[in-house]
Amino acid sequence: MLDPTLNKNTSIFERMKGKGDSPFFIVELSNNHNGEVNRAKKMIKFAADSGADAVKLQSWSKTSLSSKKAYENNPKLAAQNERVSLSKEQFKELKEYADHHHIMLTTSVFSEEETDMAVELGMKFLKFASLDLTNLPLLTYVAKKGLPLFLSVGMSSIAEIETAINTIYATGNKQLVLMHCISNYPTEDNDINLNMIKTLKETFQIPIGFSDHTIGHPACIAATTLGACAIEKHVKLMDGVACREKFFALPITEIKDLVDNCKRIPYMLEGKGLYISPAQLHQRKRMRRSVITKYPLQKGQTITKENITFKRPGTGISPDKLQFVLGRKLKKDIGEDEMILWEDLE
Repeated sequence: MLDPTLNKNTSIFERMKGKGDSPFFIVELSNNHNGEVNRAKKMIKFAADSGADAVKLQSWSKTSLSSKKAYENNPKLAAQNERVSLSKEQFKELKEYADHHHIMLTTSVFSEEETDMAVELGMKFLKFASLDLTNLPLLTYVAKKGLPLFLSVGMSSIAEIETAINTIYATGNKQLVLMHCISNYPTEDNDINLNMIKTLKETFQIPIGFSDHTIGHPACIAATTLGACAIEKHVKLMDGVACREKFFALPITEIKDLVDNCKRIPYMLEGKGLYISPAQLHQRKRMRRSVITKYPLQKGQTITKENITFKRPGTGISPDKLQFVLGRKLKKDIGEDEMILWEDLE
């Protein structure tokens, strides 16, 4: 039985749990900076200006992710991984740059050494990639650092997810957000299975976010509508330089629009059932119709269908009350194209 109790002492975690007006938004740089600090800084600046909550890197190195055998099977992979990975000094420089621009910088960790580096640099929360959901020793090591954690659940069964949660909770750290994602790049629309957000919520009773690998905006908007408390979107610079995720990452110039649109969704979901807002009541008076004279009518004249019509504004007698108007006489003269009020009738 999972323990759904959550640590409420961390304000960042409260924000991650969707306590604000919109989902916690993470701009994922991945390694689309190509290992170049200045490119990463451009992306961080875009993320900060977009209104996002955080920007995320990936901390893996040539040796922390793939084995010698994997590189033997793919000779180009080792050189590529070495080229795009960042050193501790580069992480430190980017963390200071993000702090200067008032946006949190974090990373996905893939080893104990990378975890120690992230903690040393003062990162406020950490992320596990889907590939490490079954890496229980790493989950335990990172969870013991006491920071809020995101865990992507791509490729995983419900049983595996439960084991991972229990492993993290066993350390006493219950500041955990699960991130629904599909580990295909790009993810096709018919494979995204956004209803999994609801399934994960109902099954585990903990905050559920969404890490998006589809093309464009729609999946993030839909996930927000389904109640995702956090959104993570991969981005790329549009400067003509190729990057690893060029086929699915969102052009970073579009990230502000996406963040703004996700922030709008919770307001669109306010209210329950049929509810007429004050703004709609005001608009109703302005846009609906009232009983209006076709031509001048005299005191004592009987109201008939022939001497009235219906026009704006809707501040007089509504057309749906016509049965209570026809056949009654006027108490006073009323000019052409003027509104008839209840007090004008005998």
